[in-house]
Amino acid sequence: MLWNCVNNPGNFCYVCGETTFVAQKRTNNLVVRTAYFLYLEGNVGEQDKTWASHACCNFYSVRLREWLDGKKCSMQFAVPIVWREPTNPVNNCYFCMTPPQNMG
Repeated sequence: MLWNCVNNPGNFCYVCGETTFVAQKRTNNLVVRTAYFLYLEGNVGEQDKTWASHACCNFYSVRLREWLDGKKCSMQFAVPIVWREPTNPVNNCYFCMTPPQNMG
């Protein structure tokens, strides 16, 4: 990516794609990655890329852990978000196309 995004990619949940503020942000740790892999049959990928999200919202961090422990039987989605490297900020960058968010 050769531009600065309107929103920081690190402020988005890798699982649901929603804006995630610091108080609700969790890392994509081993438990979350394992549950994600088992539930969605895919790896948490692109973690070595600067354009990818490297966080999970607290909601899905808890939900994935509960599913792994057998406490929840399903998620609110069945198909994961597929993150792709953006090619331009006008019409191909999720982080630029999402309206800026603030806590106020």
